[in-house]
Amino acid sequence: MITYDKEIEILNVEELALLLKCSPSFIHKLKRESKIPYIKLGNSLRFVKQDVLKAIESMQEDYF
Repeated sequence: MITYDKEIEILNVEELALLLKCSPSFIHKLKRESKIPYIKLGNSLRFVKQDVLKAIESMQEDYF
């Protein structure tokens, strides 16, 4: 059994789009371009909120 000190928040495409204030199709584009990490469960995509936010932060650092 793995225990974590902090709670891990898992989001679906729609929830992540709401969080980032973008469209679900843009989330799919980021996934296709391997810009955000994701987990595939059957036909569903899931995203670990903290990992996605880190990836976006990294994109900002590369951009500026």
